[in-house]
Amino acid sequence: MPELGRLAHIYVFAHHPGVDPNKTDHRDPYQWDFYVLSTSRLTDPKQKQISLSSIRALGVQACKFDALADVVEKARADRVVSTIDKTM
Repeated sequence: MPELGRLAHIYVFAHHPGVDPNKTDHRDPYQWDFYVLSTSRLTDPKQKQISLSSIRALGVQACKFDALADVVEKARADRVVSTIDKTM
């Protein structure tokens, strides 16, 4: 039987907070909020879903599209550093 676990090291969750149909354009990535979460922050390997309030409760801050690449890179770099620390 395969081992339970996650298929990625980093997850990016997206939320579109727009409610005004005259201003909301879901095709525009600059209107979305993105939440970057390292798999190590998700403690239950059986968990299949997560709510926005749960993501926020983990202390994850939203970023906008223009900062997304930098935030993902920081999460990747932090993961590499923590992996190195565990092997020492």
